[in-house]
Amino acid sequence: MTAETSITIRLETFSWISASLGMPETGRRQIQRKLKEGAVLSDLFQDLAASFPEFVKQVYNPSKGWTSNEVMVIVNHKLIQIADMAHLLLKDNDEVSLSPVLVGG
Repeated sequence: MTAETSITIRLETFSWISASLGMPETGRRQIQRKLKEGAVLSDLFQDLAASFPEFVKQVYNPSKGWTSNEVMVIVNHKLIQIADMAHLLLKDNDEVSLSPVLVGG
């Protein structure tokens, strides 16, 4: 029997998105998540949804998809389209940032 290999993803969040993951809302927050090797970006969001009920309510519901259009997803400093989440393969030490969309007037 072979051991399943995993990857570590560095997740950076800001503002109310941090609060949806049980962290203080102020400033920038960073956590690490372990996923199975071969995971795609949507696997990360499903993992977060399984652990954080507020994340499901405010950001991502696995049965419905995105519940907020006010979130930018950035992987390794590149903006990601929501349609690409199911196909974007994550690698060990990838950096994923979830940031509120900044709207000004």
